[in-house]
Amino acid sequence: GVVPPESGLFRHAGAVGAVRDWLRARGTRPVRMASLGCARGAEAFSLAASAASLGRTGAAPRVVAVDWTARHLRDAAQGHASPLIQRAPLPDWAQALFEPDAQGWLRLRAEPRSMIDWVHADVLTDPPPGQFDVIFCRNMAIYLDEPGRQALARRLRDIAAPDALLCIGHADPAVLWQNGIAPLSI
Repeated sequence: GVVPPESGLFRHAGAVGAVRDWLRARGTRPVRMASLGCARGAEAFSLAASAASLGRTGAAPRVVAVDWTARHLRDAAQGHASPLIQRAPLPDWAQALFEPDAQGWLRLRAEPRSMIDWVHADVLTDPPPGQFDVIFCRNMAIYLDEPGRQALARRLRDIAAPDALLCIGHADPAVLWQNGIAPLSI
């Protein structure tokens, strides 16, 4: 199979802005967020930093980061953002949440990093338990055949809370947002 290795920190500013707006509107309500196909953690870091930037800390915001490549998860758990995932400057609101590491890379600080649970699993066959308020599943479906895309669409509907924010990639096929999922233009 194909294993995409990376995404980018704060990739697609509109999606990150929508997440921050969504979190802001919910005040202190506990939230669960998912990064499916998280690779080495760029989107999980972005979600945790978004929550931390709004004063959400501790156990209330949880980010469940799922990938089927154990090596990617081991790397991500260290919080290092390689130059490959640093495609653009950090947003001003996120700069205090990262620090340089010994290699000159960025590293997500300990407090937002503690919000992330790293899960080694296949999203299609062993999904994370429970429902999620925010789901990032960007550009995973483009690597799947049609039965896999249908399975992913069902999985996303199963794990999405009733008012969930689902962020998929521009290249993902419409099957992921059809059947009762209303698209937002961001």
